[in-house]
Amino acid sequence: MKLDYTPHNMSNVEVKIVTKLFEMFEEEVWVPKMVDDGGDDYILVTTWSEALEVIDSVEWSALFVTDGVQTSWVTLIHRNGVDLVSDYSCSGPRFEALMERHADWVETLLED
Repeated sequence: MKLDYTPHNMSNVEVKIVTKLFEMFEEEVWVPKMVDDGGDDYILVTTWSEALEVIDSVEWSALFVTDGVQTSWVTLIHRNGVDLVSDYSCSGPRFEALMERHADWVETLLED
């Protein structure tokens, strides 16, 4: 997956972290479902580009993804740099393992 995106509110490292997360979701057949925009709205999204646009338009958000069986979420808080992923649902070993792999990947950014 290649998302060619110019950030509006997110830093370049935050965009890199989110797009890597999207790539990992896509590899394991998770798809975007909706984004909680941190207010009163849940915005339905069907593509990763739509999800990124909503996530980048607010200071914090919760991304909901589904594998067709279960729905899981990830909370993203901007201006946290490499700690952008603040929390996620403990909704099963497959999802938790994916999130752990993503956290391990984020740690490699600190080595650069």
